[in-house]
Amino acid sequence: MLSKILRDSVVYGLSNGIGRLSAFITAPILTRIFVPADYGVIDAVMVSTGLFVLLIGLNLDSGMVRYYYDSDERRAQHDIANTSFWGGLALGVGLTAVALPFAASFSQALFKTTEHAHLVRLALLSIPFTLLSHHFQTVLQIQKRPRAFLAMTSVTVGLSLALTLTLVVGLRWGLTGMMTTVLISAVGTAVGYFALLRPVYRLGYSRTNLKRLLHYCLPAMPGVGLNWIMRYSNRFFMLQFTATTGLGLYAIGDRVAQLLLLAMMAFQTAWRPYAMSMIRDEGARGFYARAFSLYVVLFALAAGAISLFAREALMLFAPQAYLGAQAVIGILCLSLLVQSAANQLGMGINIAAKTHLVSIAIAIGAAVTTALNFTLIPQVGIAGAAAALLAGQLASCAFMYWQAQRLYPVRYDVGRALLALGLVASLAAAGYYLGGALAYPQALLVKLAVLVGFAAVVYSLVMTGEQRHRLRSRLGQVRAHLRATMSPRSVP
Repeated sequence: MLSKILRDSVVYGLSNGIGRLSAFITAPILTRIFVPADYGVIDAVMVSTGLFVLLIGLNLDSGMVRYYYDSDERRAQHDIANTSFWGGLALGVGLTAVALPFAASFSQALFKTTEHAHLVRLALLSIPFTLLSHHFQTVLQIQKRPRAFLAMTSVTVGLSLALTLTLVVGLRWGLTGMMTTVLISAVGTAVGYFALLRPVYRLGYSRTNLKRLLHYCLPAMPGVGLNWIMRYSNRFFMLQFTATTGLGLYAIGDRVAQLLLLAMMAFQTAWRPYAMSMIRDEGARGFYARAFSLYVVLFALAAGAISLFAREALMLFAPQAYLGAQAVIGILCLSLLVQSAANQLGMGINIAAKTHLVSIAIAIGAAVTTALNFTLIPQVGIAGAAAALLAGQLASCAFMYWQAQRLYPVRYDVGRALLALGLVASLAAAGYYLGGALAYPQALLVKLAVLVGFAAVVYSLVMTGEQRHRLRSRLGQVRAHLRATMSPRSVP
């Protein structure tokens, strides 16, 4: 089962990698068109309208994932998906129509000017289509169709890349071109997904299924809003204390850290349908524990590498003006590591359908993050924002683990996970120090040596004995295959 998850993770990883590809392809161009303050404006608009997407959607898709496998009958599964679709569509169209007249007020609240109201309108118009695309992607995931997911992602990225190069680079529409790209891409993506999944849907919905979805999802809705506060409220503190320039640097740093998110999303996308489909299996608890141990090893290595080479990653696609973003990359990688771990350690909460506990966990994290935003951002700027987020994620993760163990005990190896987290933090600090203390070629060589040492420590102290045995076995198979391939064939 784990090997199947890893195979699907590779396909989803390609999908997510392609999904982010346009951002990394265009970044070296756009960072020379936009100054950090422009990126700050884009980030503030997208984060704010992202809150609408979360709240308007009522988290219906998570309920669809939970109940899709309650029946083995195709029609019953489609009824769940169909009800989630129509509910999301009605909410998206209706509430977006209500919000549009207040675009100028939103701009004034964010930037103390109505100059960017047109950007807010474009972002609001994209919300219903973004909601539908998220729904369609979830359906493909729970149907375990990673190749279709990959194909659709490739088409979407091609469209977005073409629009960005045309509207922003070619026609020089600036910020308006960026948000127009977002809108047109959202529309095209939703239409394409619907054409692919058309047999799933029909006119009408099931009231019974809608009640089940709402009963599951509504208790988690406060958590959705609080999660947004924990993840994104620091933007408004940065607008106040660092202006749009600081926010732009943070946004670029966040983009580099999302290299880690690509791998995590691949694993989580493949993991979730298998995890939920195994709820009734006797070996589920052992499977969950082994999957978490694998997660710790894989993503500790990935987070460590990105944190160590944060400066080099920035130098690849941004000019000198953006190098200040290095201060947040390692901390944001740690935050992503903890956030993703919480999804696995809190598995028992979802299995027991006690989603109100997720809201409580996120409320704790949001309170910690907000308190530290007040304290740290005025003192240390964008690094303080990243540190506050990390502290909130740690508090939220600890609560979810405690409650999940009470409801559905699983013997996770938390000690190794904490060791891995400490090692990644040390590597992030080393990367930041070496980037400023040594010249570029020397720093790169030293970092490569540090990375090799880090991998050796992970192998010795973080990997379990079973994982080391399997790794040695696989390497032995590879060596044997290479020897067989390279050995001269006997001539008859």
